[in-house]
Amino acid sequence: MARVPPPPIHAINRGLMFEGCLSMISGFFGAGHATSTYGGHIGSIGITKVASRLVFGLFPCILILFAIIGKLAAVFITIPYPVLGGVQIIGFGMFIGLVMSNLQYIDIHSTRNLAIIGISTLLGLMLPFWAKGNADAIDTGSPGFDSFIRVVLSNPSLVGGVSACFLDNTVPGTKKERGLLAWGQAATGAADKSVSPDYEEGYEIYEIQSWSARVNNLSFTKYIPFFPKYDIKHLRCTCCKKNNKYEP
Repeated sequence: MARVPPPPIHAINRGLMFEGCLSMISGFFGAGHATSTYGGHIGSIGITKVASRLVFGLFPCILILFAIIGKLAAVFITIPYPVLGGVQIIGFGMFIGLVMSNLQYIDIHSTRNLAIIGISTLLGLMLPFWAKGNADAIDTGSPGFDSFIRVVLSNPSLVGGVSACFLDNTVPGTKKERGLLAWGQAATGAADKSVSPDYEEGYEIYEIQSWSARVNNLSFTKYIPFFPKYDIKHLRCTCCKKNNKYEP
């Protein structure tokens, strides 16, 4: 959607690290939920055609300002519910479409892939519906464990995602059929910094320009997973280096 290459491993690690840190900070302030990324904003990128990190950095500051000044927050109350609902439908609709676009890398004509897509989607719809209507049917003798099972089975994304992951890794299929070759080529491009002509930006978009050049001069950063210079090959043991058994 943003016409940029797939994120390299250090960018993914950095994102996971910040999500964990933000969840810890929210816990310090008494929030009982984990702070995580919000998929609906991806739909906003598709609508506005704006994917600048500066914009998404200033947006939370504006929300904090609205929370402090009540008169500004009152502006949002005047927005009609049908308008809010329409915006949510468009935003989440584009997000779901973007998620489904990942299927372009697999063999959509394969019976194996069609079965996995259908079964995981069906389980993601059926199990949460059953769990919400039959909460008393889950009785293991431990109230805490019963509550945990209900929460897990009531989450459509979790049920569907785990089902798809389990089936994709257990049902036999070739790498080309599963789309692993296409993703492997993207990972190779991330390693050698080669960019497809289909992208409008390069891999430098995942680096923080103000400090990346300074940090890359430090030799120890290649061992730290969230720095741009990080390379997992440096963590190989001596036997793997000698036998060349490691595959990036």
